[in-house]
Amino acid sequence: MNALLEKGSAGGSTKISINDFIVKASALACLRVPEANSFWMDTFIRQNNNVDVSVAVSTPSGLITPIIFNAHAKGLATISAEVKELAARAKEGKLQPQEFQGGTFTVSNLGMFGSVTDFTAIINPPQSCILAIGGAETKMVPCEENGYVL
Repeated sequence: MNALLEKGSAGGSTKISINDFIVKASALACLRVPEANSFWMDTFIRQNNNVDVSVAVSTPSGLITPIIFNAHAKGLATISAEVKELAARAKEGKLQPQEFQGGTFTVSNLGMFGSVTDFTAIINPPQSCILAIGGAETKMVPCEENGYVL
């Protein structure tokens, strides 16, 4: 995994990020847990067949969630390229409504800011789920065999 993060995918120019892995893993998890890939409707819950992952992007005018359509069926390099392209266009205010309305699951990652280790994300209606990712922490974890490990 570290090699992919450092060099990009298969020697290509797309550098894979931790967030790209999170988007892909979330999409695959939604296939295994369809309740997480559902919409709350007025009188019923609709399970979605496709996993269209919205990725939270901060822009000068506020938060927007461009969509990686069919993320479950795409490779990491494709997801990475799409996230980068959509995020750049979102920051320029150049997304079309169909590119940020209608996702089935949202990933909100503040881990890159380091000091944010956890937060509460707001679910985007009618979605039933959002994944809030904070930064990694070094902690002592009890281990019965070896005492404590980092």
